[in-house]
Amino acid sequence: MITRASFLRVPLLIGLLTLLFASSVVAAEVRIGVLAYRGVEQAVETWGGTVEYLRRTLPGHEFRLLPLEFIALDAALSAGELDFVLTNPGNYVQLEAAYGISRIATVESRITDDPNYSIGSAVVVRRDNQALQELDDLKDRSLLAVDRGAFGGYQVAEASLRAAGVEPEDLRLRFIGFPMDRVAHAVAAGEADAGILRACLLERMVAEGQLPPGELRVLAPQNHYGFRCAASTPLYPDWPFAKARHTSRELAKRVTQALFALESDEAPAAFTGWTIPVDYQPVHDLFHRLELPPYSRDSQMTPVEMVRRYWPWLLGLLLSALWVVWHTARVEQQVRVRTAQLSAANEQLKQAMQEQAAAERVIRQREAELAHAARVNTVGELAAGMAHEVNQPLAAIGNYAEGCLVRLRQKEAAPELIDALREIDTQAARAGAIVHRLRSFLRKEEPRPVPIDLNDAVIEAVSLFAPEAHRHGVALQTVLAPSLPRVCGESIQLEQVVLNLMRNAVEVLEEAECERREIEVISARVADGVRVTVMDSGPGLSEEARQHLFEPFFTTKPQGMGLGLSISRSIIEAHGGGLAVADAPNGGAALEFTLPVAEDDDEL
Repeated sequence: MITRASFLRVPLLIGLLTLLFASSVVAAEVRIGVLAYRGVEQAVETWGGTVEYLRRTLPGHEFRLLPLEFIALDAALSAGELDFVLTNPGNYVQLEAAYGISRIATVESRITDDPNYSIGSAVVVRRDNQALQELDDLKDRSLLAVDRGAFGGYQVAEASLRAAGVEPEDLRLRFIGFPMDRVAHAVAAGEADAGILRACLLERMVAEGQLPPGELRVLAPQNHYGFRCAASTPLYPDWPFAKARHTSRELAKRVTQALFALESDEAPAAFTGWTIPVDYQPVHDLFHRLELPPYSRDSQMTPVEMVRRYWPWLLGLLLSALWVVWHTARVEQQVRVRTAQLSAANEQLKQAMQEQAAAERVIRQREAELAHAARVNTVGELAAGMAHEVNQPLAAIGNYAEGCLVRLRQKEAAPELIDALREIDTQAARAGAIVHRLRSFLRKEEPRPVPIDLNDAVIEAVSLFAPEAHRHGVALQTVLAPSLPRVCGESIQLEQVVLNLMRNAVEVLEEAECERREIEVISARVADGVRVTVMDSGPGLSEEARQHLFEPFFTTKPQGMGLGLSISRSIIEAHGGGLAVADAPNGGAALEFTLPVAEDDDEL
């Protein structure tokens, strides 16, 4: 029997289920796996601030930090349970080869001046153990490390030991597992002659009060410029922030932008911020020398690595062996099936390695293009400084010319002399106006969208670009609709978009060697807002160029960076509009953007 109380519970349950569903839709979970080489608590303390920063910066996503050890991190990636990964460079190289993760940023640590030289190993011994002074003194000694797969905690040190003539079989080597702090405590307690730590961990443990100062020392310390800790080995690039293969490019782009925008005073104590991905080729070279995955031979794999990589085939072989016992007649058929599958797997592996090599070449090319972009930005800053310096003598010229005019008029000087001085004054004022416009365009300010007349931004951009167009022999015309409604935007950014579109048109005309070189800038009121069109008299765009025109780094010019149109589209979309390409009536190309009318001008 349905009571009144049970009847009232039904809407309540429906409401709760609706609320739970709505909350799951609002905030999509983004899982970040991090290598917890010092344990879960230390991982949360080190990287929790970064995750909290991403939550604040990208409120549409619920970022979740998952501290994991090597095997758990590998298993989570294999199961598709992670969207991003934070790990040491050695583990990154192996996960990159195994699961196709790709780095989007590199951490900038406070312990070094250059993120290319940040990770190393420190072989520590007790200070009172004076028998150990160099790495080759460790022969026949006991040595502790956390794990064979630890980069700074073993692999970097192994390479330096081999270079010193000490092979792993020459040592009484023992792996005791994470966290890495256990290695330092064990050496301090006299349980082993030496231990391998990631460089800077010893100094950090002393600062945290876990070890008394001076109880342990670093064996055979090397001098690394700009590195603020003692290390027994060369240094390698810092930790990368990488996206999983299935993670969307749009989410990765937003996370990258947020990481690059992190100010040093907001960053956790361990690092100052993030930079563009550095070159991890030194790590590849190290693994190649040590014959570690992905450069190892099967005969040198540990049993754990063999099972983790080839467990489907091992399981198949085991089932085949059992089947042989129970059904001998089917052995030959089973062998043929397994052989065919293995050949297919080898072909897939070869193809994957070729694709990986091609991807690395593309990444190196993109890094060079980003470096070029940084140089262009530096030139812009220098131009702003030069504009400030040039403005002062121009003002002085104008003042002196004005003073001379006053005196000459009082003395009734020759009219041609007065006209010449007046022309000097006029040209100085004109040059000052040009410098003022250039400084305004280069000034770095926080965007403050306000209602503006889009025609004013177009006129300012055309005035700045007119000398460039004249230098290339291009006729620049404007057709601006009067009494346009205002749009809400940032004037300097919209000027940059118009400049980018005109510069792109000039480059098209220059490359195509057109006889008729004309660019027309048109503004008009349309149904969905205000539209600005930049048309050229060139040959138009190919279908391939149309498909990739707004992609970052796509360019048809040998010296181009392919960033202008991508940046322009981002600016227009940030203003609530859209940027598109069309065919011009004269056969050329027309790039046009449309912005919505400001709310105050809706009635216009």
